[in-house]
Amino acid sequence: MMGYGYSMMGGSFGMIIIPIILIGIVMFAVTRQGENNNVKDNSSNILNERFARGEINEDEYTHKKNMLLNDKKHKKII
Repeated sequence: MMGYGYSMMGGSFGMIIIPIILIGIVMFAVTRQGENNNVKDNSSNILNERFARGEINEDEYTHKKNMLLNDKKHKKII
């Protein structure tokens, strides 16, 4: 009987390495998503502060806010 006791991935080594790789992929995806959200939130906060200080008028604020919201929608699709 050839290969008795071993799986295609190398026995117990494969049983250890596959979950580690899957956990790594999930962690990478979660941290990457968090980074994207933080950048958008910071941009929105800066825009709100500039409007509150009077650095930009209402038209500029509305235009830039819409640009940020549209950019978020496009990122979610991709």
